[in-house]
Amino acid sequence: MAYTTAISNEKGGVAKTTTTLSLGAALAELNHRVLLIDLDPQANLSLALGLETGEAETTSANVLIENTPLSVAIRKTDIPHLDLVSSNSRIESAEQYLPMRSNYLTTLRSAIQLVESSYDYILLDCPPAAQKNRLCLSHLFLVRFHRHLQLYLEFDIPQVLVCAIQ
Repeated sequence: MAYTTAISNEKGGVAKTTTTLSLGAALAELNHRVLLIDLDPQANLSLALGLETGEAETTSANVLIENTPLSVAIRKTDIPHLDLVSSNSRIESAEQYLPMRSNYLTTLRSAIQLVESSYDYILLDCPPAAQKNRLCLSHLFLVRFHRHLQLYLEFDIPQVLVCAIQ
């Protein structure tokens, strides 16, 4: 069973994609089988791995909106042991359509369960203000913080806050 981690924050520009890619590449370098799932409409994770938006026929949007099997959307990358499910701007509409379905909170979890035996780690690059759908399937939830947020706190916090999800 794969260990699923969602990387999120309520705002953009706080290195969610960089964290996802760096962590994924480091795990792959240690010979772990890693699947990165790009859930951000900007598709920066996909772009960082050399995939132009619109190049992939099947993306995370197809998985969420049309119930396309996740295995169809998985692409090999140039990094050994590192696979990708790319994204595009269509993923934005998933947040509008999913709540209309029954069991919408588990749509992504159900898709992941069919491929998780092929991976050791699955990392989700979430858009700003990630919805409950991402939280419901994660074993771990990483929230990226900017260092300047420490100025507003009376105590020191680490740059990355890790919260376990039960």
